[in-house]
Amino acid sequence: EVAVEVTMEANPTSVEVTKLRDFQRAGMNRVSLGIQSLRPAALLQLGRAHGVGQCHAAIEAASNAFDRYSIDLIYGRPGHSPVEWCS
Repeated sequence: EVAVEVTMEANPTSVEVTKLRDFQRAGMNRVSLGIQSLRPAALLQLGRAHGVGQCHAAIEAASNAFDRYSIDLIYGRPGHSPVEWCS
């Protein structure tokens, strides 16, 4: 088990498997992705520069490079409902 967690944060627009592996070799053992949402309208509302396809690609790259990764999602933005969150 890992004694110390060393996490980096990344936006989906800057994630590449090669870069992630370089960070891992440098001592990072977890990446957190600023996905924010998997809905195109929500990404526009939040002013995010990435699209849903980039989100999926970033998640795949992170899972290929790290054993431990997380994604950040935003809940409770204006007009957001529990039904939308669950779908």
